[in-house]
Amino acid sequence: VDALEVKGRIAFNQGDIDEAVTCFDLMRKIEPDSPAGYFWLGLAYQRQRNYQKSLIQLEKAYELKPDNIKIITALHDTYVLSKDNTGITSLADKLIKSDKQQLKSIGFGYKARLAVKDNNFAKAAEDYRLAVNNSPQTIANYLYLARQLLKIDNVPEAEKVLKDALSLD
Repeated sequence: VDALEVKGRIAFNQGDIDEAVTCFDLMRKIEPDSPAGYFWLGLAYQRQRNYQKSLIQLEKAYELKPDNIKIITALHDTYVLSKDNTGITSLADKLIKSDKQQLKSIGFGYKARLAVKDNNFAKAAEDYRLAVNNSPQTIANYLYLARQLLKIDNVPEAEKVLKDALSLD
């Protein structure tokens, strides 16, 4: 399986996606309880812009390893590429229910981005505030929060958030 993954990743990186799909599909069949084959096959399908097949594989990888940030990011990115806001919302809700603060923060960040797309900047600020509260060491969350606060004309709060961000080590 390791040799298949290496061969598939080389093919993937060289743009031979059909060969990569063959390798990753075989990996998945040999080790159906390992998320790696599903993950890489999902990325290969994503590269082919076959988002439905990609989502099937990435959702299976997520089911097998729900705390893997790379899998979560790939799944989110595929939902975005396929314009599946329901999928993004569902993933965000699952992450928010996690007992891991980092995953909660990511979930609130995904919710905030959806609110921005809907021009609901107050909701986006609220969700970014929750992202900051769940992952206070992530400076990007502070910057996103400050941006949303400025969009709703809350300059004093935005200044406070930026000062907090500057105080991080």
